[in-house]
Amino acid sequence: MTSSNDSTSTTAIFRQWLYNLDEDALHRVLEHRPDTTHPLPPGISSLAARLSLRASIMRALVRLNARELAVLEAASIVGAEIEPVDAPKLVELVRSYSEQNTHGTDHWIPSGSELLATIDTLRDYALLFGELAALRIAPGVMDALPAGWQLLPSAHVPNATELPEILEGLTTKQRSILRTLAHSGGTGVTKDAAIDADPTRPIPQLIALGLITRHNSHTVTLPMSVRFALSGKPAPILPLCPVAVSEETSLKQRVEAQSTAAGLEAVRLTRVLIDVLSDSPVALLKDNAVGVRPVATLSRALGVEETTLYRIIAAAMGAGLIAKGVPDPLPANDTGGNYLAPTGRADEWNAQPLSVQWAWLMLGWWEHATLNVAAIGQPDEKNKPHRLLSAATILDKLPSTRALVLRSAAAHAFPHGGDKGVLLANFGFDSPIRASRLARDVFDDITDTAQFLGILGPRWEPTTVLLLLAHKDHHEDPLGQLCEATAGLTPAESDQLIPQGDMTILAPAPLPFEVHTMMALMSDTESMGLATVFRLNSTSVRRALDAGKTDTDLVGFLKDHTIGDLPQSLVYLITDTARRHGALRGGPALSYVRCDDPALLLEVSRIEAADDLGFRIIAPTVLIAQAPLAQVLEAIRSAGFAPAAENAQGLSIDIRPHPTRVATPTMRSTAPQEDSGHIRQALLTLLRDRHTSRGETHGIEGSDAVSVLHSAMRANRQVHVGIVDKQGQALRYTVTPVTITGGHVSAVDAVSGEVIHFMLHRITEVALDSGA
Repeated sequence: MTSSNDSTSTTAIFRQWLYNLDEDALHRVLEHRPDTTHPLPPGISSLAARLSLRASIMRALVRLNARELAVLEAASIVGAEIEPVDAPKLVELVRSYSEQNTHGTDHWIPSGSELLATIDTLRDYALLFGELAALRIAPGVMDALPAGWQLLPSAHVPNATELPEILEGLTTKQRSILRTLAHSGGTGVTKDAAIDADPTRPIPQLIALGLITRHNSHTVTLPMSVRFALSGKPAPILPLCPVAVSEETSLKQRVEAQSTAAGLEAVRLTRVLIDVLSDSPVALLKDNAVGVRPVATLSRALGVEETTLYRIIAAAMGAGLIAKGVPDPLPANDTGGNYLAPTGRADEWNAQPLSVQWAWLMLGWWEHATLNVAAIGQPDEKNKPHRLLSAATILDKLPSTRALVLRSAAAHAFPHGGDKGVLLANFGFDSPIRASRLARDVFDDITDTAQFLGILGPRWEPTTVLLLLAHKDHHEDPLGQLCEATAGLTPAESDQLIPQGDMTILAPAPLPFEVHTMMALMSDTESMGLATVFRLNSTSVRRALDAGKTDTDLVGFLKDHTIGDLPQSLVYLITDTARRHGALRGGPALSYVRCDDPALLLEVSRIEAADDLGFRIIAPTVLIAQAPLAQVLEAIRSAGFAPAAENAQGLSIDIRPHPTRVATPTMRSTAPQEDSGHIRQALLTLLRDRHTSRGETHGIEGSDAVSVLHSAMRANRQVHVGIVDKQGQALRYTVTPVTITGGHVSAVDAVSGEVIHFMLHRITEVALDSGA
């Protein structure tokens, strides 16, 4: 298959343009398209071929903003895929479309200088090429856009609020036509597209309603907003400009204070989650998902809703604090499967200051969290809800999507009185292709979790930590930079406590790790944030005594850190609990239990578990057992007694089981930045090739013929097509292509006006009709 033209093919012209670029311009192309430098391109021809690959073009397209894509789309409308167009014509067309922008952002029309700068950017990406007076679209660019892509607004298309009501009033036939168009790429061929078609027919009626648009007398297209409305999904918001800001948000200090409080609350809940999972790791189902009951149990333990629990788990797993695996030690009722439990890194994290814990949690979520909270609970193909941590709730590309969304939030000024809709519109401008594919619930979860972690403010305002995270790739030590910022935002630690008469103790500021660990051991945490309230009771004091502390240790600790006098009620609670706590004392024999009161020991020997544990009284005050000490004391405690553990010297010891841990997963590193030295090496290689080659225009490849057909279809231009029929007879037509799908071409014959169909593989020649 060949294509011919009055001039050289677009592919050859594109190659020649690359050959003629000066060193700086060629360097900019390589910087904007770094994927084409791996491996080093041996010459300009190789570079041109790589720049025309669909995958490479798509990588470039997803990095464009709405204004840049709008210029590309306008260039296609005026035929820049087939023949050169001048920049002023493009500028005027985009400005006219901007006046029709109906996406809810403030009215704005781009200036000529802004659009000329956009054209320069597109040339740096090698998506447009040529001089300003003769711009062309590079080969394969428009074909790489998503099917049915349309950014520039269509005239007379109803807005998002009007569409549902209009669709509701359609006939069955009209709705069927729209669905057929939606499933066939958005383009259809019909005689009823003609201006003089019968207005009572469904196609003219749909055109009149603005639900389809007339491309030419034989072709109609389905606007992207209508396609989304048919699917029941909200159309993406893709404005041609970012949200205009006349007055930025005020009260910056208030925003920072509230976001810091939110972040420290997230840290507190993560601490609680680690403690709960340390004592009771969650057994996973066969598919490594978390069952319904454990989710409910964890939610109650943390005192949060399930959605909040999912966000804590997502951040903690991203930071490597909890993971799935085989725990050590194994639970007593081991199921033989995997568990959700803390990792060894959790101990390192627990030992850090509060500000470092917050920074660590945020960075881990930003870079590594792949749990798609929005997918949890959604029905699967069997109409059963996806469970937490099931395969359907893990999205490997979530970190890169999250970075795009939040970098967009960091890149724009936030208006006074703004909300999440500002972030949505600006993301639609910055990354329109990604925004059109991103489900709204995923976007909401990203921004809501960022708010939960203190990365965004209470009304989704950008914060200091967001700006650091958005630019972390420019820092050698992003965690260090973030810790420095959080240290300035987090209140200074203090080891001072304020005890109350109601058995509560107030910590007015974040506590050092050692003090917080002691308070968590001897009391229960009632609330935590910038200030923490602890409550003492007999159970919590007994927990500290079980850990080997004495009443003297506990009272002395409180006196050392108390502002003012220690209430006598607290002292009495501790000493009374300690007095009763040591009535029974046990030690390893396998294990033994001794007591000064023979009657009490006799009563212990008759508990329900006595036979299973092998209890036997060997003296009036001594009992031995054929079970480990920890198991014996747990059984005695369950029977209502309060035993204590002792070592060989009679001193209290800590016999609590070691906290459960699983192996810390290996965190995948984020994609490295492109090495500037490698780009420079590629540039030098290309420059050497230019010096040794003549730079002559190469012949035309057969694949260019298909590109000409696509280009003619988008520009509504006629082409001369040579084909061979089934009998081997050569035929020639002058046609206007209307659809190219599945190896079939549908085109309107210029002579008869009829739609004819033929196979792509039967085409022998394609030539643009210069007289069309």
